Amino acid sequence: MKRTIIAVTALIALLITIAAVAQPRPPRGARPDGNRLEGPPPGEMGPQRGPGARGPVLPPAALAKFLNLSDAQIAQAKSIHESNGEANQGLREQLRANHEAVRNAIESGNATAAAEAMVAGEKLRDQMKAAREKQKAAFAAILNADQKAKFAILQEIEELRHQRPNED
Repeated sequence: MKRTIIAVTALIALLITIAAVAQPRPPRGARPDGNRLEGPPPGEMGPQRGPGARGPVLPPAALAKFLNLSDAQIAQAKSIHESNGEANQGLREQLRANHEAVRNAIESGNATAAAEAMVAGEKLRDQMKAAREKQKAAFAAILNADQKAKFAILQEIEELRHQRPNED
C-alpha cells in the first residue's frame, strides 16, 4: 500500500513537471499577458540579459567593495571612466547614426547600402571594443597584486557571460 502511494505520488509529480515543461514559451520580448514589449527609443540601448549580455559583472560600488579599493583608487577609477566616456562620445554617436542607416537601408530595400552600413558598424564596434580594453588596462594599472587577481577573475566571468551558447 505504501509503495503504491509513493509510486502514484511520483507519477503525478512527473506528469506535472512534463506538463509545465511542455507549455509553449512566449515570444522573445513578450510580457506574461501576451502583449509585445516595445523596445527602447531609437538610439538607446535597453538592458540585455542572458548569454551575450553586455555590461559589467558588478556595478561600480560593488566592484569597489569586492576589490577593496581605497578612496584614492576609487577617485582614479572615476576619472578613468569619465575620461573614457568623454573620449568615446563621438564614437557612440557614430554607432547610433550607423544603426539608423542600417535600419533605413533595410526598410528601403537597399541591400547594398545595408551591407555597407553593417560592415562600417562592425568597424565602429571594433573601435569601441578597443577603447573598452584600453579602459580596463588603465583601471588594472591602479590595482595592487591582490586586486589584480580578483579583477582577472571578474574578467573571466565577463568573457563567459559574453559567449554565445554554442561557442566553445
